[in-house]
Amino acid sequence: MAAYRLAVDLGSSNTAAALERSGSVRPLLFDGSELLPSAVFAGADGRLASGRDAERLGLAEPGAFEPHPKRRVDDGVLLLGARHVDVRDALAAVLAQVRSQAGVLPRDSSVVMTYPTGWGAPRQRVLTEAAERAGLGEVYTVSEAVAAATYFSTVLGIRTHRPLVVVDIGAGTTDVAVVSCGTRVGVLASAGMDLGGLDIDAALVDHLARQCLLPGIDDPGYDRVPLLREVRTAKESLSRASYTPLRIAGQPAASHLTRAELEAAAEPILTRVGEFTAEVIATAALTTDRLAGVLLVGGGSRIPQAANILHQRLGIPPTTVERPETVVVEGALRVPRTSLTAPAPRIAAAGTSELPAVTPTPGSGRATRRRGWMRPGLLVGVLLCFVLPFATVSCGLPDGYGRADPGGTTTYRGAVLAVGGHPR
Repeated sequence: MAAYRLAVDLGSSNTAAALERSGSVRPLLFDGSELLPSAVFAGADGRLASGRDAERLGLAEPGAFEPHPKRRVDDGVLLLGARHVDVRDALAAVLAQVRSQAGVLPRDSSVVMTYPTGWGAPRQRVLTEAAERAGLGEVYTVSEAVAAATYFSTVLGIRTHRPLVVVDIGAGTTDVAVVSCGTRVGVLASAGMDLGGLDIDAALVDHLARQCLLPGIDDPGYDRVPLLREVRTAKESLSRASYTPLRIAGQPAASHLTRAELEAAAEPILTRVGEFTAEVIATAALTTDRLAGVLLVGGGSRIPQAANILHQRLGIPPTTVERPETVVVEGALRVPRTSLTAPAPRIAAAGTSELPAVTPTPGSGRATRRRGWMRPGLLVGVLLCFVLPFATVSCGLPDGYGRADPGGTTTYRGAVLAVGGHPR
């Protein structure tokens, strides 16, 4: 039976996963959706809920809810309600739901996880340790940019030896990378900034507040979670429609939001994305005429205005796909094994790798290693420690060791001390 490969893209807002077997790829579904909210909730009983369960529980107790644990990767510990939660445990709660949905995988199956291109080794280690705590075992890793570039060449069938620019507009961050697409895919230049879909959501909330549609939003007890969820749903709808109804708590009737309003709120943010992309291309010492293209991925890329602004700034029409949230995870399954980062060996102590324990040989009745105090050299040394003090006494020695004359000196040789005899 052919082995499975599981790929996981744990994002700031949503997590996507896919399974591959014999070249056939299928996404995992979570409550009928390809996206699992990357949210966690700490219950009073100490258990961590994740995904949509966490979102529902967070409505009743917002203080114990964290919608974006990946953005807190550098914090180490999260305060959720009255409980301190290791960020690795928070991420593991999300990954455990992925593992449960994947079912029981064959023993020879492999798991690959993606990480933002700008993440260094410490952040990557947090991710792999979270995967191990979730029961995924040791995982291979690959940068999101390399996975997206692999999707560009394999799924879209656009094979080129010129560099590709990958613009990944996520929920909390935007990552831009210039990727070589030759014999071996590699990152030529990359950078990220803390700007994404959540910032567009916040801009829309500010727009609604200026329209006096959010009474009491400045009150300390105002619950923003339902509002942000409604705004995010409206934003996604406006990627396909020219307007959408908007239901706001406290308003007697439904309001509406237009695409023009969305574009006005998003334009400053997307303009910065365009400028940032141009800066990364310049860092790679490339001009746009030497590029294979621009691949636009991530949930934020669903806004048509994102492609328009990048086209205007770079002079290249970006390539967009129907399901931009799953590009990275599907590409990760097609990355050659030689381009993946293998699991690091476990470390038992500083500078040493973990070695298997020495166990007794079956049926021998004794351990395979000699006890330290049974070594012959050590036994001789201990014996001499008792013998030599007696040998140095100049009175009361047995005949054969000799005795010094009064006022004289006596010199012993090592052999004399050990076996007896006359001194010089």
